[in-house]
Amino acid sequence: MFLFSDILVVAEPIPTNDLEAGATATFAIKSIVPLQTSVSRHVQRKTTSRILSSGSDIAEFRAHFAYSPDRAVDRLSEQTRIAQDSSALAEILFDSHDFDKSQLADYLVQPRNRTLLDEFIRQFNFGGIRIDRALRVYIMALRLPADNVGFESILQAFAKGWYQANISTIEYGLNTVRNLVLLIMKLHDGYHQESTFGFARAESVVTCKDFIAGFYKQDGQSVVEEGLLKTLYDAVRNEKYVQAGSAEEIRQRGRRAEITPSSEETWLAAGEWSEPFVVTIPSTDSGLTIRLLGEGLAFDRDVLEFGSFRRQSFRVKGSVPGRFKLLLSRSGENA
Repeated sequence: MFLFSDILVVAEPIPTNDLEAGATATFAIKSIVPLQTSVSRHVQRKTTSRILSSGSDIAEFRAHFAYSPDRAVDRLSEQTRIAQDSSALAEILFDSHDFDKSQLADYLVQPRNRTLLDEFIRQFNFGGIRIDRALRVYIMALRLPADNVGFESILQAFAKGWYQANISTIEYGLNTVRNLVLLIMKLHDGYHQESTFGFARAESVVTCKDFIAGFYKQDGQSVVEEGLLKTLYDAVRNEKYVQAGSAEEIRQRGRRAEITPSSEETWLAAGEWSEPFVVTIPSTDSGLTIRLLGEGLAFDRDVLEFGSFRRQSFRVKGSVPGRFKLLLSRSGENA
């Protein structure tokens, strides 16, 4: 099997008197497959499968992580070469949805795990996703640390990750992105005191004009368009951020949404709509909304609003060949 720039050639060697077929052997072509014919919804686990000896290693790691993350990683490193590949470990952590989100955040913000935190954020594929929407998804994936140092590390890492994912399409630098993140958090806390993250005092609501003026004052050389700042202001004011629930909260609520088909990796024909994906929630929830995001992906509907229904569906397509990641940005008290 040979992989060229835009085609996949499947061939088998023609038997000769040589003991084995090397690079100079003669092959019979069995089929030629254009790579443009398929597109994936989820990034393949190429790195992980290359390093781990078996799926049981991952299952054991996930079970031990709940009790002692450091010991779980050390044990996995003894069994595999995971310690030498932060990307592979970040992929496992990202895909392990049952982890305690507080414990996961506390582990990632340890100074010795900064590279791992950067790799974890890279798993989101935030390219092409507006910064406030990406931040909403990110906050939902982690239970933010209570200490200021850990919290700052989480947000600084997000700013860096979002900047790196969008560096080819934006005209401003990392410092500007950092300023945007902090001002978004301050704006949020001013309007949503019931869901504050500690960035603003009570009743510190600002107008859109003051928000924009404050940003330009803090970032005097910024080339961020005023129109984008207005959009960010309206989005953050109208919809509060919700962070991941603690392990205890999840146990008490016992609420889980389901998506069918449930496969984490789905292959689709490029440029064609998928079969419907169905999202089912435990009970009706008029306050729950799910925004569909993903670089390189198009949706037949961008937002799912449940109202008096427990199920909503959507279809997705990719216009170009490649592997893409689908993100669900959830909002509401039970998000």
